Amino acid sequence: MKYSLYKTGIPHAQSNTITENPKWFLILGEILHKLRNITFTLICLSGLSITEAHAGDSAAFSGIDINTGLGLSGNLSKTTGSYNYTNLFGGAADAAANSSKTAQAEFDTRVVPSLSLGYSLPVNDSAFVRINATAFFNNGKTAVNSGDYTFPNPNNRSDALLGYNVTTTVDTKSHFAIGIEPGYAFTDALAGFFSLSYHNLRADLSTKSGYDHSNQNAAAFTTDSTESKTFHGIGIGVGGKYLLTENWEIGAQAEYVYYSSANLNNVKFTSTLDEIHLNQSVKINPSSADLRVTLGYKF
Repeated sequence: MKYSLYKTGIPHAQSNTITENPKWFLILGEILHKLRNITFTLICLSGLSITEAHAGDSAAFSGIDINTGLGLSGNLSKTTGSYNYTNLFGGAADAAANSSKTAQAEFDTRVVPSLSLGYSLPVNDSAFVRINATAFFNNGKTAVNSGDYTFPNPNNRSDALLGYNVTTTVDTKSHFAIGIEPGYAFTDALAGFFSLSYHNLRADLSTKSGYDHSNQNAAAFTTDSTESKTFHGIGIGVGGKYLLTENWEIGAQAEYVYYSSANLNNVKFTSTLDEIHLNQSVKINPSSADLRVTLGYKF
């Protein structure tokens, strides 16, 4: 049997970063490719070939379970800064712009432990549904840098604002999820499932602005913003599990999580002497692509 994995992409807003960031679906494609290989390995371990695989007993996967997990979470967040920029000369507008700048996070991963409590019940001889609640211990910071802004300077003024950029940081304080996993028992030991979950992530948000000081007077300054926000997210995923014994199981899951957005307002640059004013609102859209392996005990 031959297998193929098709990768695709769509254009997205560009940042001024040198490194092009991977698309979330391309990352999930790689994850699902690895998960497929894991699934086939588990089938082989069960002593069955793919062509000989037959439906298993869903009752083997029913009951209460507790799972510990270890995952890799890829940062796919993006920011959009909507700004108003003016550079005056004697009170008259010499340059002005109302625009926005979108930036994608440089892709990085971090290790995220988790703990899940679930209950599975059979739907029919081979199908089952698992309801679960999961706590993720991914406290820590992720960041998105805007890259340098470009502002109009039609008269080539030497005091034009150069090198201005904003780094938006998400400092996670708590993260939990509740979800449902429709599953199917391929054998009495091997099952696959899809997952749909609600994620709740509480975080402290902050911005840090920077600029080229070489052509700005000493009185120039930036104003940054901090907020505490709760993000609500939807996770979709696919996974598999294998019963080592009647009670012990191992599993793997790939999941993409997209969260609601939050705004950080009144992010500013001000130079009263040079009559330069920049005021903006920065919107942060957290999202992640996750791959987890689990070890569980079924009561």
